Amino acid sequence: ELGGYPVTAIGDNAFYNCTGITSVTIPDSVVNIGIRAFDCCENIAAIEFGNGVENIGECAFNKCGIETLIVPQGITSIGWGAFSDCYNLTEVVFHDGVTRIEEYAFSGCRSLKEVDLPSSLEYIGFMAFSYSPLETIEIPNAIKRIDVGAFSGCRYLKRVDLPDALESIGESAFRGCSALKEIDLPSSLEYIGAMAFSQSQLETIEIPDNVSYIDLAAFENCSELTDIEIGENNLKYSSEDGVLFDKDKTTL
Repeated sequence: ELGGYPVTAIGDNAFYNCTGITSVTIPDSVVNIGIRAFDCCENIAAIEFGNGVENIGECAFNKCGIETLIVPQGITSIGWGAFSDCYNLTEVVFHDGVTRIEEYAFSGCRSLKEVDLPSSLEYIGFMAFSYSPLETIEIPNAIKRIDVGAFSGCRYLKRVDLPDALESIGESAFRGCSALKEIDLPSSLEYIGAMAFSQSQLETIEIPDNVSYIDLAAFENCSELTDIEIGENNLKYSSEDGVLFDKDKTTL
C-alpha cells in the first residue's frame, strides 16, 4: 500500500537507473509493470513477482542484474526487450501458459546458456534470444514461424530441435550460430529466409519437399557446408553433387 491505497501499477520509468536497488518484491496487488520501470537498475539481483502481475512493459527490466527469473503465472506474453541485456541471467522458469516472447525479450543475456520453452508458446519474436550463449534449444510444437534474427549471434548454439509443424524460418534466424553443425528441417517447412543460416558451421543440409522458397544468401559463408540434398518430390529445387539448383538445373 501507498498512502493507504493498494498499488496496482508501477509507472513508466518509475525506478529508471536506480542503481542502489538490489532486490525487488512486487506485491500481489500490482497488475501492470510499466515501460522501462526498472531499466538500467544494474544491481537488482533478485525479483519476486506477486500473483497479480499480468503485464511486463517494454524494457521493464532491461540491463538489470537478475540471476534467476520465475515468470509470473498471470503473464502470457514477455514484452519487447523486457529482460534484454540482463548479463547475469542464468535461469528462466516459464509456466505453461506463456504464448508469446516478443522482440528482443532476452537479447544479449550473455549468461543464459539454456532455457526450457513452454509447450504453450506460439510466437518467438524478432531477435528474441539473439546474442545469448544458448547451447541447445527445443522449439515447442505450437510454433509455426521463427521470426527474423530470433537466435542470431548465438555462437555457442550446437543443437536446435525444430517442431514438426514449422512452416517458416525467418531472415537471419540462425545467422552467426558458428557452433551449429547440423539441423533437421521438418517436412512441413515451406520457407527459408535470407541469411537464415549464414555464418553457421552446417556440414550438410536436407531441404524438405514442401520448401518452395529459399531466400538470398540463406547459407552464405557456411564454409563447412559440402552437401545440400533436396527432397525428391520438391517442385522448386534440385541438387547435383551437393550443389543447390532450381528444378530445371539452370540456375544456382
